[in-house]
Amino acid sequence: MIRQRGVKNPESLNPIGEETEPTATDNAAVVYRIYDRHTPGAAAVFALVSARSGEGTTYCAITIAESIHHLLGDLSVLLVDANMLHGELSELVDSPQKGWLDWLGDTDRYSIQEAVVPWAGHPGVSMLPSGDRPGPEGKHRALQLFDALSGLKANFDFILIDCPPFFGDRLAPRFCTGADGTIIVIEAEKTRKSSARTMVAELRTVGSDILGAVLNKRRYHIPHWLYDRIF
Repeated sequence: MIRQRGVKNPESLNPIGEETEPTATDNAAVVYRIYDRHTPGAAAVFALVSARSGEGTTYCAITIAESIHHLLGDLSVLLVDANMLHGELSELVDSPQKGWLDWLGDTDRYSIQEAVVPWAGHPGVSMLPSGDRPGPEGKHRALQLFDALSGLKANFDFILIDCPPFFGDRLAPRFCTGADGTIIVIEAEKTRKSSARTMVAELRTVGSDILGAVLNKRRYHIPHWLYDRIF
């Protein structure tokens, strides 16, 4: 069972400072770009990554997953917690002991399908925790993440990997390279331009297919209706 959590989104502040609910249309562009990679019968895998911790990768993964179901109908999404040391997705699961990292350590204990948890109240969205926090051997096993996902691709239309921060974990570029596409998460007014450029350049060097970037926590410093008229 997955606990419900109210996710606050500074980007959804209206011009007078009141918080509003994010809508699926906010993510429409990235959802349809993801859909272009859809192949029936085998899930396309996408990695979401930010430069530093706390820039909203988990939040963006959750809202994109919800938007996929809202905009594309009955397509299913699996959210994967690959941020093993600070995994917010795993914290939403009541019993996160079962996970892909533990399964890789002993594949006879349970099937990888048993580690998947449907998210109640969020049709079409499920989660795959990482499991118990890893020691050094667990970090080495993490390189086999896509071996675990291969047994789940037939069960979902899309798989979204919530990656650790790019500059905080050497595994992040590995996960991005193994995915079918990478989505960069940038926090407005926080992510340094130089950090974002370096991250994109290094990802391209290792062969990651970058779909684009999501601007998270954007604030409108002039009224929204004026933005629409200007731009």
